[in-house]
Amino acid sequence: MLDDAELAVLQKKYSRNERQELSRKWSFTEIVRHFSIDSNKRYSGMGALGYDYSMKSHLTHQDGDGIGMVWERYGRSKDRQSAVKKAHAGRIISDICNFSFMRATELLFAYNQPREPVFEISSRYKTLFDDIHSSYEDWIKIEYKSDQLKL
Repeated sequence: MLDDAELAVLQKKYSRNERQELSRKWSFTEIVRHFSIDSNKRYSGMGALGYDYSMKSHLTHQDGDGIGMVWERYGRSKDRQSAVKKAHAGRIISDICNFSFMRATELLFAYNQPREPVFEISSRYKTLFDDIHSSYEDWIKIEYKSDQLKL
């Protein structure tokens, strides 16, 4: 973190446009975008995080979209509320697990260490992820009233 004096020096040294460009380069969405086009495809699925981040930002800042999301959710039937809460909780849990897995494997990769122990630990979560996926499928069926969807 910079103290006020250091910040003032940088603000004088770099134009507003240069500071904004640097800030944009290191923004969450730009980092996710960079990883999602990674040439070795390790992170090709990360692009979806931009949407999740955007939704959480609306809720955190309590803007019109965020308030609308909460308002809409509480207007749903009890079955729909229950299904979306379970699916959302599953998404939060799976994000925590997936990010932990990613951090651990990247750390081992960076230090040229075997990653098999992390893969082995990850395989123990199959039942949890099956349950999470089942909750997601239930939500889709209730929300869109279709059991024809294949996920």
